[in-house]
Amino acid sequence: IDIRFRFVVIIVRFSVSARKLRLADHVGDSFDFKNLYFTIAPRGVYDEAKRFQEAMTMAYHDFHGLETRIARIFNTYGPRMRKNDGRAIPAFFDQAKNGKNITIFGDGNQTRSFCYVDDLTDGLFRLLMSDYHLPLNLGNPEEITINQIANEILSLVGNKTSAITYHALLT
Repeated sequence: IDIRFRFVVIIVRFSVSARKLRLADHVGDSFDFKNLYFTIAPRGVYDEAKRFQEAMTMAYHDFHGLETRIARIFNTYGPRMRKNDGRAIPAFFDQAKNGKNITIFGDGNQTRSFCYVDDLTDGLFRLLMSDYHLPLNLGNPEEITINQIANEILSLVGNKTSAITYHALLT
């Protein structure tokens, strides 16, 4: 059967997280490379699904000549976020506004890269209007610690009474 594609298809992969692994930061120390792609880890399915979708998108692009786009979206924030959806920024704002302690899971030294929703929308539009077909990270190149974001939110809200409390990471 000879199947012809009559439409241009644009496939965009959305990722809720794109964390950088800087291998150069780990050269010479005891970094465990076997866990770099640990497929049966608790988050292994999530990581493998992202890699699979990118591979499939590129396979369709190469084999069928389809026009594709791959967007790797970083942690996005902006207006009208739900305060109880598990993301740090809305949860921290809700806690700070209500005089509660800000809850951080882990030691707070974890880093994240945040991107404002308007910037993300602009980046997606520009990517879709371009002819760029390789994976593209859409986000902020600067990472900050969870402690930094929590302290900034306490400062923005003007909350002088709340503290930051630390809890074990959820597994």
